Amino acid sequence: MTGVESKMKAEAHLAVGEYEKAVKAFKAAVKEDPHDAEAHFGLAEASSALADSSVTEVAASYRKAIDLDPGNIFYRTSYADFCMENGVFKAAEEQYLAVADLDRDNEHIYLADFAVSFKRWANEFPDRTGMAEDDVSRKALDYCLKALHLGREDAVRLLKP
Repeated sequence: MTGVESKMKAEAHLAVGEYEKAVKAFKAAVKEDPHDAEAHFGLAEASSALADSSVTEVAASYRKAIDLDPGNIFYRTSYADFCMENGVFKAAEEQYLAVADLDRDNEHIYLADFAVSFKRWANEFPDRTGMAEDDVSRKALDYCLKALHLGREDAVRLLKP
């Protein structure tokens, strides 16, 4: 089977939720063509759906896809979401900042998404932020303000009655 055939088979398995079969087929596709960003991304997506997958292995597949196709915003945001859901906040922040830089017209969306996601997931993994609860809130608020193109002083002024 060729890498293209393996990838097509893997995508079909992924589409119907057959994650173990998808992982196996994506691994075959990656072996056939180690420079196929889509195959690495698919492997990450399928692997992330399996309870026994390691965060490190899944992250490596996402990073490889991004290395091969650094301008792919979908790969980056998917990896950022995966990182958030697993308490890997520094990598998530790096990806959100990268996509905000890649897509300036929509940077406010990515900055606001990071702010809300960070606050939510930091509550789930408080030991992984290295921050006090108020500092987490402050960082989330700073990103909200960046999304709105407001400084702290402007926000304070606007909030005063």
